[in-house]
Order: sequence, then structure tokens, then C-alpha cells
Amino acid sequence: MMSKTWKKIKRKFDDLRALVSLGRFAVLYVTILLVVVVLGVILFVQPTLLRHKGWVGIQVRHDINSSTLVIEQVLPDSPAELVGLQPGDKVLAYNGTPVTDISILKELIRGSYIRQLVRIAIERNGKAMYADVRIVHIPENVTVLPPIVPIYQGTPRPHPDRGTCTDCHTLLPPRPI
Repeated sequence: MMSKTWKKIKRKFDDLRALVSLGRFAVLYVTILLVVVVLGVILFVQPTLLRHKGWVGIQVRHDINSSTLVIEQVLPDSPAELVGLQPGDKVLAYNGTPVTDISILKELIRGSYIRQLVRIAIERNGKAMYADVRIVHIPENVTVLPPIVPIYQGTPRPHPDRGTCTDCHTLLPPRPI
């Protein structure tokens, strides 16, 4: 009688040991899966959360004569400087979307993902060219003003501290005090 009981206990103990050893591998598999998911979030999902903070480093103005955007200034150490954009270049398109308005260009840049490679079509000395620019975070020492908001009679001003926002289309570093 004792041997049957002992065999049952031994069998239960072996079953429990097998279950625990399987559990070790299960924990390993779950750990690996979690690491893969976290890396996936960091590499692929996190950049999508960083929209509206993109920057290329150009100051543009609207040329009334040609109704295009002209690069007025390329900021130092910017992605635009790295790819060779120069003052006087006319911006024709951003990732295939024609741009003729400063607000549209700013919204397209801000709607891009950080580290995304975008193609900017420019015209330099009458010759069409392309510049592949990588979108980066806005540096701490640069102030990017919001796009121009049309003000209609009778509507409240969107930026009471800046008047009617007639000049909030520039991309300039802050002025030294």
C-alpha cells in the first residue's frame, strides 16, 4: 500500500516538475515577445507620436511675381543645409504635393514623422532639382511660429499677444535679448 502511495506522490511531483520547467521556457518566450514588442514600439510607433515637431531648417517667403515660395535663409546645422539647399531656391513641391503657400508647407513639414525622408522639389537657376531631406526635431534654440491663420472681421484673434498674425510665417531662431 505504501509503494502505491509513494508512486502516486512521485508521479505528481514529476508532473509538477515538468510543468514548472515548461513554465521557465514559457517565461522566456513571453520575455522575448515583450522585448520584441517594446523594440517595435520604440522603432516604429514612437516616431508617429512625434508629429507636429518636425523641422527642416529653412526660412521661406512668398514671391508675389512668380507665386512660388523662395528660400530666404537656410539655418546652420540644419537638414536643409546638409543636403545643399540655398537661399534663392524656389520650393515647388513637398513629397509630390505642390506648395504655393507658406502655411501649407509648414503643415506638411509638421505632419511628417521625425526621421522621415522627404523629397523637396526646388528650382535653382531655372533648373528643376530634388533634395531628399530628413525631418528632425525642432532644436531648442529655434522658434517656429504657427502657420498664418486668416482673420475675418468679427472673429476673435487666435494669438492675442501677437496681434493679427500677419507675420507668423517665418522660421527664425529667437532674437538675443
